[in-house]
Amino acid sequence: MRKRRTHSCNSQDSGLAHVLRLFSAFEVAEPEVSEADLAGETDLSLSTIRRYIAWLRQRGHAQVGAPTRTYRIGPRVLALARHYQTSDNVGDVAKPPRASLRDESDATAPRFASERTTAVCVEQVASSFHPVKLIIERGRVMPLHGRAMLGLSGHSCQRS
Repeated sequence: MRKRRTHSCNSQDSGLAHVLRLFSAFEVAEPEVSEADLAGETDLSLSTIRRYIAWLRQRGHAQVGAPTRTYRIGPRVLALARHYQTSDNVGDVAKPPRASLRDESDATAPRFASERTTAVCVEQVASSFHPVKLIIERGRVMPLHGRAMLGLSGHSCQRS
């Protein structure tokens, strides 16, 4: 069973807020989500979930998964993600230093985009070999705390 998120739910929530909560329930590690899990993650009723999923399916933003009543993100979401990637020119500037870091450490050098208390891996320069490897999938949302994420939080990180 998936870990339940809490949301403040009130009658002022808009349709857009519901759709964004549905999208937030999908994760890279578990791409297909059941209606019951969507209900638990979003605090939305099954009828509301079905209505919004049908609307998203018509537009290519959601698809039905293999088992009945499971859903996954649709291909149109990739177009939105691609728009973000092409509008973010930091990747072109950051790639050479990350390639140098990868070559010096023989470890994958990821790049994150941060938003409030979370960070998302948006790209990485992969190492060819490393016996112990931390794998961070592109698109994975991670909490923005701890030493590994200090560079994203605005704190200075110094190499010793």
